[in-house]
Amino acid sequence: MVIQYAKAEEKYSQLSFHEYFMYIKNYIHKDKNHITIVPHYVGAYHQPCYPPTELYAKSIMMVHYPWRHKFDDSKRNFISEFEIFVASSGCPDIVKIPYKRMKQRYLTNLEHVEPTTSERTECYDDFTEALPDLKECIKLSSHFCALKFF
Repeated sequence: MVIQYAKAEEKYSQLSFHEYFMYIKNYIHKDKNHITIVPHYVGAYHQPCYPPTELYAKSIMMVHYPWRHKFDDSKRNFISEFEIFVASSGCPDIVKIPYKRMKQRYLTNLEHVEPTTSERTECYDDFTEALPDLKECIKLSSHFCALKFF
């Protein structure tokens, strides 16, 4: 599929490899029996990390940034290109969200810790007993954890 993308017609020049894949596999060949194919890019270098490594940045740029004919990796600073790309409006959420999550975890020294409930717990026993379902919902909500992205 990568070779097909590299040799694609000029009309596809603004598509990244991922966008091209989604278009070819899920739009052109769509019929009533079609099953949507969603690629899952795996490998050591496609795992989000912060600060970004040269290999991570290169793998993201190869998949999610448009290129034509040959992916030129000579004398390029993939980290700076990646940082510009991830800050742009053209960067897809499937890149931004995992990267921002790893950045947040790095900045808060929680790189190797899974998010859990907040340490703050509220006592909802003072709520009226007339609304027990609401009381249970409020108790459950205290277990949700929200991450703030920069």
